[in-house]
Amino acid sequence: MIERIKTYWKTTLCAIVIIYLSLIREVPLLWQPIFSWRDKIFHALAYTALTLLLFFEMRQDNVTEPRQTILLFCIPICLGGIIELLQHYFFAPRVGDWADFAANTIGTFAAFLICRIFVTK
Repeated sequence: MIERIKTYWKTTLCAIVIIYLSLIREVPLLWQPIFSWRDKIFHALAYTALTLLLFFEMRQDNVTEPRQTILLFCIPICLGGIIELLQHYFFAPRVGDWADFAANTIGTFAAFLICRIFVTK
């Protein structure tokens, strides 16, 4: 387990930051919505970053297809779903939101497309 964390330290750090920001009671002023979809853009960007980090660290770890593709989708999407459930059931006044989950998933798909289109094998 420690070896995996050492190998995937950037992804782990990004996930910890996402989890922290998703579960804290008081949302930092920077994250307060100025317009109605700003929150969703932050969600998508955070999960794009998480998935990109995961992709590059999996390449360094020589993870091959199709395992790489499956993990690139499953890990970020499951993390987003678990966080939304935790917010809904355990972290009032935070609430789980399907739109947040959709934004997380869109960010994951965006990173996957970026990797497939712009990163050579």
